[in-house]
Amino acid sequence: MNNRIENPFWKFTKLFTEKGRKMREMCDYLSTFAYDIIKKHRSNPEASKDHRDILNIFMNAQHDNEEKLTDKELRDIILNFIIAGRDTTAQVVILWRMLL
Repeated sequence: MNNRIENPFWKFTKLFTEKGRKMREMCDYLSTFAYDIIKKHRSNPEASKDHRDILNIFMNAQHDNEEKLTDKELRDIILNFIIAGRDTTAQVVILWRMLL
């Protein structure tokens, strides 16, 4: 994020640098990981009925027009939980080390 403020050509450097390539690869990996989770949930509907996890709740949710969430929306939800979990876990570890 800081690079975007300091570098007025950040879009160009994001597309044509090694750092940008690595970032795109990591984002693609995370998207594939999330889509695989969704695919596994959809392929086993019987397990989903017995198991009430947060993804299952979102998969059964509907918009106001009664359309179910798309795979892209579900992917964004999964990534949001992964990132939020990582950040809170990292903060707990830092706090724990400070207290020791």
